[in-house]
Amino acid sequence: MPLISIIIPVYNSEKTLNRCVNSILNQTFMDWELLLVDDGSTDKSGKICDQYALKDFRIQVFHKKNGGVSSARNTGLDYAIGSWITFVDSDDFIDATFLDTLIRLQSSDLCISGIQFINNETILLPPEEYIKIENVAELDNLLNKLYFTAPWGKVYKNEIIQKNNIRFNINLKIGEDTDFVLKYLLYINDIRLISKPLYHFFNDEKGKITKYTLTADEFITHTISIKTNLTALCRKLNYTFSITNSVLMKYYSHLFYVYLMSIPSYTTFKKEAWKYKVSHIDYYPKSSRNAFVMKLIKIFPLAVFGLFRLLK
Repeated sequence: MPLISIIIPVYNSEKTLNRCVNSILNQTFMDWELLLVDDGSTDKSGKICDQYALKDFRIQVFHKKNGGVSSARNTGLDYAIGSWITFVDSDDFIDATFLDTLIRLQSSDLCISGIQFINNETILLPPEEYIKIENVAELDNLLNKLYFTAPWGKVYKNEIIQKNNIRFNINLKIGEDTDFVLKYLLYINDIRLISKPLYHFFNDEKGKITKYTLTADEFITHTISIKTNLTALCRKLNYTFSITNSVLMKYYSHLFYVYLMSIPSYTTFKKEAWKYKVSHIDYYPKSSRNAFVMKLIKIFPLAVFGLFRLLK
């Protein structure tokens, strides 16, 4: 049985997939299995996966109907047999020493590395630190950081994942990674952070803002899901996690705000405003202007719609 299972969700990644998989093959640590989950790709990605499987017995390929990245990662989790789990996205890659460095720390329930952005010079490094889960103040300071909320750049204990049936929420189109990490934190004792940029990440944050805008229904669903898991962690550790809550809720609120600004029809805008009003979901503003607009929208949606038209 391999010590670690590497799960890569693949969808139309023919341009970056070789770089990603080759970074696995070049690992200094050799005791792994690689699960390539082809999520209904329409390009050559599936064929590339099959070619790698023919070359290395440690590589398995799963072809499935397109269901999204959460569904693909869950398929990997269903078949993973390693003692440890790590995720790599198909447009990213890992340093040659990634597995060797993190697997040496297997006495901890969760190990996290730093991030090097591929498409710019940004480096995000966590502090070189060992944290007991009860160190709530430090956890709150770290939990809203990308290297913590993303599913990749980490190694997880497979036993904890399988015993507690932890899976990605397929109903979330963004934030499914944070949702997964929050659920995992409920069952662990300690965390080890490594201050080295061992995970290489392609950042498309500008594209995300427009791609992942949230309708009223989606804003409500996403907020409830994240709030539920964060509340469960708050109750377990008897701490509010106010920093993490504020950062996450402001992000989802902003995605809803951007969506509202893009609606061309007042009929649709009015329906969305009504759904938001009756949901009683809190909106976390990024500015005092946002706060005023989102209060006004509950009373005079037509005025806000007109304002957004003028701002476009």
